[in-house]
Amino acid sequence: MQQVPQSGDLKQLPGAGCPPIGLYPDRAGQWEGTTLGWGLPSPLSTRLLRLDHFLISIPTAVCGSDSTPEGLVGPKGDTGETGVTGVEGPRGFPGTPGRKGEPGESAYVHRSAFSVGLESRITVPNVPIRFTKIFYNLQNHYDGTTGKFHCNIPGLYYFSYHITVYLKDVKVSLYKKDKAMLFTYDQYQEKNVDQASGSVLLHLEVGDQVWLQVYGDGDSYGIYADNVNDSTFTGFLLYHDTN
Repeated sequence: MQQVPQSGDLKQLPGAGCPPIGLYPDRAGQWEGTTLGWGLPSPLSTRLLRLDHFLISIPTAVCGSDSTPEGLVGPKGDTGETGVTGVEGPRGFPGTPGRKGEPGESAYVHRSAFSVGLESRITVPNVPIRFTKIFYNLQNHYDGTTGKFHCNIPGLYYFSYHITVYLKDVKVSLYKKDKAMLFTYDQYQEKNVDQASGSVLLHLEVGDQVWLQVYGDGDSYGIYADNVNDSTFTGFLLYHDTN
């Protein structure tokens, strides 16, 4: 059985003592002795407690200061409120340069356009109409000797024509590679000058040809032009093929 230290064996240290606990606060304090019955070296602090009517001496940590021994860890507390946003820090150093991007589309602009007109009336059907009045033909993709546009850049093209009708009815077609793609008919009204027109989008490959011609077996070739009346044929590339 553990021994209870006697007053002759223990003496209270001077200075600040440990806070009283237990049922005998007047006997709890800070003590110094030689051997307290546990085989432990001194100095030790000893707390005197009464349990089931027995007086038991319990060694604890040395009270070298005014602090008391730590108790059991309590439950985790609630999350506190968010603090005030701090002051913005200094600007960081530049990052590492990224990878080189993929090559972009060529900056070269593909151009193909023409605009031409008649210089006299047409009297021959079923052959390409030769527009010899040149308004624009910088790329020379229109051939004034044949009346045909030659595709040099594959892509989508816009074609239009505006015809002055006089003296005869007009039947005109726009051809692509020997195939009529668009038809226009206008009936002549006696003593009147009339107008006929048409337009279309066509996809062309390199080497394709486009032209206008009068169609039919009759005398429907009333396409007219003079110094105050024009009949025109126009075409240009909208955008080229990318593959």
